Amino acid sequence: MNIKKKNKKLFIALEFLVFLIIPIIVFVVITSKNRKKIINNSAVVQIEKKLSPEELLKQNALIETGIKLINTKKYKESIEINLKALKIGNSKFAHNNLCFAYGKIGKFEKGIEHCENAILLDQNFQLAKNNLKLIKSWIPK
Repeated sequence: MNIKKKNKKLFIALEFLVFLIIPIIVFVVITSKNRKKIINNSAVVQIEKKLSPEELLKQNALIETGIKLINTKKYKESIEINLKALKIGNSKFAHNNLCFAYGKIGKFEKGIEHCENAILLDQNFQLAKNNLKLIKSWIPK
C-alpha cells in the first residue's frame, strides 16, 4: 500500500513537470529568442490614428511617388519617401513598398520585416504576401 502511494505521488509530480513546467520553459525560451520581433510587431499593430483628409492626401501622394521611384529603379529614394509616409501614419502600402525596395538593394531582413508589417495590418494583402515570398527567394543560399 505504501509503495502505491509513493508511485502515485511520483506520477503526479511527473505529470506536473511534463504538463506545466516544461511548456513554461519552452515558452520563455521562444519568447526571449523572438523578443525583438515581438516588440516590432506589437508596435505595428498599435491602434492606427485617424488621419485628417489633408494627412491622408499627403501620405497617398508620398506612397505614389515611392511607387514611381521603384518603377524607375530608384530604390533608395523610394525608401526615403515611404519612410516619410509612415511618419504620417501606418500604411500597409508604404510597408509593402519598403519591403520591395529594401529587397532590391539587398537589405533582405529589413524588407522581410516591412512585408510582415504590411501583412499584420491586413492579413489578406496578397501583394505583400507575394513580395515576401519573392524577397525570400532572392536571399543567397
